[in-house]
Order: sequence, then structure tokens, then C-alpha cells
Amino acid sequence: SSDRASKLVKAMGPDLQPQIAMEISHFKDMPVETFRDIAKRLARRALDVPSINNISVDGVDILIDILDNMDSASEQSMLMTLKHDNPGLFYQIKKIYVTFDDLPKIPRIPLKNLLKESSKENLALSLYDADKEYINKLLSVMLDRPRAITMAAIKDLQNPSSDEINNAKREITRRARIMLKAGLFELTVDEDESLS
Repeated sequence: SSDRASKLVKAMGPDLQPQIAMEISHFKDMPVETFRDIAKRLARRALDVPSINNISVDGVDILIDILDNMDSASEQSMLMTLKHDNPGLFYQIKKIYVTFDDLPKIPRIPLKNLLKESSKENLALSLYDADKEYINKLLSVMLDRPRAITMAAIKDLQNPSSDEINNAKREITRRARIMLKAGLFELTVDEDESLS
């Protein structure tokens, strides 16, 4: 599962992580024997896979699933290492992958819709450990009353766990990625951001 894969990648340390990420991104075909071996473990009916030589896979999608299941610090560390070691792959990922830090870069109307569709509890949880500047920038698209309600909800939180905070961030960013894939906005990546 992506969750287990994320934990394994995280356990391998910062030196190996970018190498693993680059190798995963190169996945295009999977030998059918490998697929069958995995399938046997998951379900007996998967043994009926057609007799073909390769199963088409997308390594970048697999890598994005792994990143999506990491905590924010590990996700940022992996992306920063990729940015340094493989700017092309970093740029490719950033065109389709929204992180929590990217949310203020979303154009005003889609961001407003994203925040409106997010539950106030989740939004407050996701912002619990964010700095004031980030919170102000993100909530600037909201009307005064909903913004005040969200700020009050953040203050009312009673020491949420890091898991609760990360889950809230993950839910909001996943929703943003759905909007991005649906073409509701474009997330521009500066050339210097991808190459620096």
C-alpha cells in the first residue's frame, strides 16, 4: 500500500530517498510475473490476469501516492532533495502535486471554493501549527465572518496530535489535487523554483 511504501521510504534515510524516488519515477512497465506474484498475495482471482508481457504503470503516480502518505516534514524533505538532485523530476511532480505549503499559490476563486468545501474543523486542525503569515495569506480569500470563525476554531483546539494535524492537511491537499486534475486551476511552477 502507499502508506506502507511511504513508511519504508522514510525509514531509508535522506541519502537513499531521492535515489529511490528517481527509480520509482522511471517505472513504465512491470514484468507480468512480478504483477502475478503480488496478485497472488492479494486475491486468488487476480491469477486470471491475461497472458501479456507487461502491465502498464506510471512511476510518477506511484511516487505521488508515496509522497501523499508521508507526514509534511518527510514530504518536504523528499521534495527539496529531488529539487536539488533531479530538477526535471521535481518540476514534473510539482505540475500535478499540490502540497499544503502550495495552497496559498492557488488562484483566488478555486482557493475560496476549496476552503468553503473543507469542514471548519479540518481547516482549523490543518492550520494549528502553521505560522501567522501563512494563515493570514490562506484565509485572505474568505469573507470576514467565516475567517473569524476559523480563527476562533484554531484557538479553541486543545493540543491535537500530530497525526490529527497531518490527516487534516492531507485531506485538504487531496481535495486540491482533485481540483487540479479536473482542470479547475493551474499551479504554476517558476523555472527558477524547479532549477534552483
